[in-house]
Amino acid sequence: MRSIETKANNMANSPSIFVTDSTIWIDAYRGGVITQVFDLPFRFITPDFIYEELKHPACPDLLSLGLVKRELSPELVSEVFETVQKYPRIAMIDISGLVLARHLEIPLLSGNDDLRKAAGTEAIQPHGTLFLLDKMVEHRVIPPPDAAQALNRMLASPGRMPEKECKKRLNAWGIPNGSPLRNDENGF
Repeated sequence: MRSIETKANNMANSPSIFVTDSTIWIDAYRGGVITQVFDLPFRFITPDFIYEELKHPACPDLLSLGLVKRELSPELVSEVFETVQKYPRIAMIDISGLVLARHLEIPLLSGNDDLRKAAGTEAIQPHGTLFLLDKMVEHRVIPPPDAAQALNRMLASPGRMPEKECKKRLNAWGIPNGSPLRNDENGF
């Protein structure tokens, strides 16, 4: 595993920077790949509001792994309040990620479908959990069978992921017929 200093240097030279919401980190944690995410050649930023949601005793300290916490200025906080009126189905905390991505003009990583749709409406490039797993395989951070296992663990947890896309990846990564394992088959 690379040192934190090496990771920081690599991230500073990275062409890919993403604003993240909490669902991405929750999915990565549930999939057992949270530390491997930081082996990607990407930099991850999250608003301070969202970071507060991520403090959990069982979860590794994301800041020490390389997540950058960004405090929102008073102007951006005002934008959050304005933007939440436009998207009332999305929690204010999640809107803070949308506002930061818009302000920084960088893509948003979110497992929240409504938030990704809002990002697209706001001309922000949205990506989700499956994109992150794809990149982990593409950059050889984890091998395809490990990605399939991670996806199965994510699918065994509460949440919504696109069934067709999940099956496609499970099939490509080594699960016959793209069928997720039943909970009793994967230890959950």
